[in-house]
Amino acid sequence: PLLWNLTRFHPFWALIEMTMGIAAARDVMQDGEEERRTKPTNPLFYFLASYASLALRLTSFDFNDAIIRSTLFVPLFTKFLTALHRDCLSERPAAITR
Repeated sequence: PLLWNLTRFHPFWALIEMTMGIAAARDVMQDGEEERRTKPTNPLFYFLASYASLALRLTSFDFNDAIIRSTLFVPLFTKFLTALHRDCLSERPAAITR
């Protein structure tokens, strides 16, 4: 258990996840007029996909929390937050954003 807690809650991995969030926020901030005119993706799809990825832990494939969290949940949830922010800036936001 000690090695598991050291790898799961290590400050380096927290820094990596925080840097992913900063890069995603900066990506939205850098959107030009072309990106703002296009219709954004409905954030509900990314929300459902990110939380459905957590259900993979319950399957018989024996995925552990670290595998699911680092490879699926964090990137999908970051994509959800990015899509949510873009949808907030659009003229007609989706129902999940309102």
